[in-house]
Amino acid sequence: MKLGVNHPIMTTRSARFILPAVSLLVPLLSLWIPYERIDQGHYRLGFPLWFLNYYGGSLPLHKYELFTWPVFTQHVLFNLPRYLLNVMLIYFIELAVIKMTLRLRKRTA
Repeated sequence: MKLGVNHPIMTTRSARFILPAVSLLVPLLSLWIPYERIDQGHYRLGFPLWFLNYYGGSLPLHKYELFTWPVFTQHVLFNLPRYLLNVMLIYFIELAVIKMTLRLRKRTA
């Protein structure tokens, strides 16, 4: 099965929606991987570039609590430009992997 750029699977609306959606979600999901401790009560989270700083005694037990209103407004600094840079970086990596995969499939077919 050949998957070229003009193949119906690659040109569907769902395929055009999946790449940006994954690019937006991967940095947020990266908050659950290990963090960088700067000093007492200061943590950096995010991957590949940190985009969320937490200022408080210790991190909440569950990372989703970082996005609750009291914690987010009092202890969290969300660096939007770095988050968007992460999104763009992941998006371009996804495109490069898809392009390389399509080229390899084209050569072997």
